[in-house]
Formats: sequence, C-alpha cells, structure tokens
Amino acid sequence: MDYSTILVRQEGATCIITLNRPERLNAHIPQLGQDLKNAVRAADDDDSVRAIIITGAGRAFCAGQDLDGGADVFRREGVPTGEEFATRDHEFLAAFLDCKKVIIGAINGPAVGAGSTMLLPMDFRIASTSARFGFVFVKLGIVPESGTAWFLPRLVGDGWTRRWCLTGRVFGADEALEAGFIDKLVEPDQLMAEALALAEEIAANTSPVAVAVTRQMLWHCPQMDNVRDLFALELELFADLSQGPDISEGVTAFLEKRPPRFTSSPATGMPATYPWWSGARARR
Repeated sequence: MDYSTILVRQEGATCIITLNRPERLNAHIPQLGQDLKNAVRAADDDDSVRAIIITGAGRAFCAGQDLDGGADVFRREGVPTGEEFATRDHEFLAAFLDCKKVIIGAINGPAVGAGSTMLLPMDFRIASTSARFGFVFVKLGIVPESGTAWFLPRLVGDGWTRRWCLTGRVFGADEALEAGFIDKLVEPDQLMAEALALAEEIAANTSPVAVAVTRQMLWHCPQMDNVRDLFALELELFADLSQGPDISEGVTAFLEKRPPRFTSSPATGMPATYPWWSGARARR
C-alpha cells in the first residue's frame, strides 16, 4: 500500500511506522490520520507482525495539528457537534485501540497537541531527551480531543492531568517521566534501539493471541462495574485459550527451559469470547 505522509517498513517481527512530514514537523493533517489508520490495520492483519513502533522523521515526533490554514482548520461547517472532525481526522485512534498488536511510541522530539494525544492509546511510550509534550488546547480556545479526558487521568492521575490541560503549558521529557506519561527516557541515538528491544522481547517470549486479549482487557476491564464480572470473564477467556495451541507450547517450553514457538494467529484465532465489551463493533 502506498502512503503519502508516512513511511512503513518491517524489521523482524516489528512494523515501524514513521510520520514523514519533516518539513512541517510531522504536523497532523487528515491524510496523515488516514495513512496511520490503514497502516496500523494492515499490520494488525499480518501475523508476521508482533509489535508496531511509531516514530517521527526529522527533529519532531508531531507538532500537533497543521495550522497552515489558520483558524478554519478546526471549523467543520454544518457539523456543529464536531462529529466529522472526530471521525474523519481521528479515526486512526480507533485503529490504535482495536489493534491486537502492541503499539510502542518512540518519541524522537516535540509531541504537542495532537502529537501528545496520539500517544494516549499506545501501550508504551519511550522518549528521547529532546522530546517535549503539551496538551495546549486551552491556549487555542478549544478543548482537549482524542479522548484525553478519559485516557490521561488513567495514565498519570487527576493532578497531572489538571496541571497540563488547564494551563496548556509545554513540558519536558523529565516531567513526563516523573508523571508516568512516558515509560523510559533515553538519549536520542538510543531511542530506536530501546523501542526495538522492547518489541523483540514481546515477539520472542509471548503468545500472539494472549497478548491481543490481554491488551484489550487492560483497556476495557477497568470500566467493569463489578470485579466479580471480571472473574467470570477471566474464567471464560481461560477456558477459550486453554483449547488453543499456545498453552501446550508455553508450558512445554517453560519445562524444557527453551524459548517458546507460539503459533496462534490474532488474525484468525481469537477466542469465541472476544470481543466481550459493551459497544464493541466491527473495525471496518
């Protein structure tokens, strides 16, 4: 598939997606969202891919919404609720959420506005010391988008969320690490090596289907009304996965003290219980 705003390559079991508008600091435009959506879904459907890394070309990760069109960039005539803006420009976030593969952000530089919110549905965020972040929406006269008010408190708590979202200030990678927004801070020349090492650890040691199911459990189970409902779901998932090929291989590999050779397929072999959460829908 051809893309005009991103570069896609595969290294081992890792799909590397690079935002490729360096002359605009990889600022977000609708086509970038479409390309991200399509690339993530293609990787999700490819069983040779176990993890996805998203990074930026040049000196920025993503400088936010491209404001070249002025204030009109946020206007959608005839859609006063902003529905078109949410569905057309940020549909890629649904692809991130629905993905059965681990998504790792390798933040090589500034990630502000849409560049910060793009990171929210990723599983891991590794940042270069040159990275900066900012939920700057109130400085533009708008509100945080892309589910910020849902994701961010879960990641860093209410205090940091209010500090960042109500001031709109830009903050450095050290503060992001202190708050727990990023998982690791590395020198610029070590960024991709760290991200690839994490992706390779997942590929070498884990069951593809078990990771896919666990990823969705971590997104959806905290919203369950009762922990007993979670107990019941866990039993169903255990029963489903115990009929698959990976549990036998996992136990055997553990006993034989060797790396596992898992064969399950997230593209075709998800358990009957999946998807279980309210409002689950077909991706396409």
